[in-house]
Amino acid sequence: DKVWRITLTTTAGVRLVIHCNEVEVLSILLSSSTCSKSAWSSVGTAVWNRDVTKIEFTSSDTASDYYGPYDKL
Repeated sequence: DKVWRITLTTTAGVRLVIHCNEVEVLSILLSSSTCSKSAWSSVGTAVWNRDVTKIEFTSSDTASDYYGPYDKL
């Protein structure tokens, strides 16, 4: 089984970090050069600096068995 953890940090810019089975597989600093959405430049950090209340996946996701909050062991 693969356990994915998605984290958004805002300590030094806005960074998206993804772990798979506790191994970091992606760490990207979000900016107008890494985000193609035109809204990034006008609302980017204001929107992304908010607390994340949910992450949504499409109904076409057939790879996941379930979703839940991350609980450190």
